[in-house]
Amino acid sequence: MFRYRGLCCLWICALIIVVAGPTMAQNQLPPPVDRTGSIEARKKVLAAQAEQTRAQGALTQTVVKLRTDFEAGSDWQTAQAALKQSQADYDAARKPIIEAVKRRQDYQRAEVEKAKSDKELAELRANNVIGDPILKVVNKKADAAAEMTKIETDALNAEPKVVEARKKFQEAAAQVATLKRQFDASVPADAGWQEARKAADTAQEQVVAANKEVTTALAREADAEKSRQEQIRQSRKRY
Repeated sequence: MFRYRGLCCLWICALIIVVAGPTMAQNQLPPPVDRTGSIEARKKVLAAQAEQTRAQGALTQTVVKLRTDFEAGSDWQTAQAALKQSQADYDAARKPIIEAVKRRQDYQRAEVEKAKSDKELAELRANNVIGDPILKVVNKKADAAAEMTKIETDALNAEPKVVEARKKFQEAAAQVATLKRQFDASVPADAGWQEARKAADTAQEQVVAANKEVTTALAREADAEKSRQEQIRQSRKRY
């Protein structure tokens, strides 16, 4: 009787060891990798990006204000008014000359040739023709267009009023361009712009640094997870 009981006890103990073995092994597994570093680093990236957006917006607004103040100035207003008036005067001087040119036979012949070339090109392309036939028609069209332009240009250059009006328009356009260049060159010298530019640059640097921190944290965590998995494999070999 006692021998039977002893055997039963031994059998139960063995069963407990077999069942408990995996559980003991599981309880001895290394803890999960702490990913706080990458989580916090990502938060820094988001914060840095938000600051970069704000700083860039402030820089843009600074430029907008500078431009608004510049364009409200008398020099710009005067130059713009002169440009507008000279454009109107030039257009008015050109109009009767162009209308007379379009009634000339040589101009109309060139115009007809250009229209014929357009039609031929459309037909060739519709028939999927390529190569020399297309090139030949393209050249004909270009020659006709060049002839039309030459007739117009010669007629306009022959009229003193048009030449004078064009000169004034070109001078007005040049003055506007000069003022614009002067404004563009003055922006970096403005104290407010310099401060906003510095803030935008700093924000950009913070974004770069935060992204590097994320990369470093992820690499560190990946190494830790690799080590953890190796520990788990070694632990399982023992059971």
